[in-house]
Amino acid sequence: KPKIDFSKSLAGRVEEEYLITKDLLVKHSQWFNTVTARYLFPDEKYFQANKGRVEVGIASGWYVRSFEGDFNPMHFHTNCQISCVGFLKLPDDIEEYWKEEDKDHDPFGGYLDFRYGTIGLNCTNSMKVKPKVGDFYMFPNWLDHTVYPFRSKYKKPNLKGERRSFSLNLICKI
Repeated sequence: KPKIDFSKSLAGRVEEEYLITKDLLVKHSQWFNTVTARYLFPDEKYFQANKGRVEVGIASGWYVRSFEGDFNPMHFHTNCQISCVGFLKLPDDIEEYWKEEDKDHDPFGGYLDFRYGTIGLNCTNSMKVKPKVGDFYMFPNWLDHTVYPFRSKYKKPNLKGERRSFSLNLICKI
């Protein structure tokens, strides 16, 4: 199937952002329905009490192929209630890069950063996440977030330098 460019609808400064097709979304919709219900009801008692009552619709989904220097500026998602991001691939040399990056007093290269509120005394407004293949994060659509650029010795189009992630925007009905 041909790839559908989705970059005009997204905040990223990335050349390759593609729509995930409806057939693929439908194939995984039951899993996302269950995961979203658990997100909404983290307490086991409330999860069991509301089992089967949560209807989740996937408003949109896309995947991103990013390479050295690509990034997503601070943004939030619209036309949904919950968003998520999952990491599918990291550059082959990312650990080598992070070894140096993490020596800095404020490392951020290649990280995902969630931000909320203002900074207070002994209170940060940021949660930086170092991506790991298989990690998956759900968050309210209004939560500001950014993905910082990274460096790699492998240049595009070398797949060894690719970071690949997917995102979904979800609509919930209880």
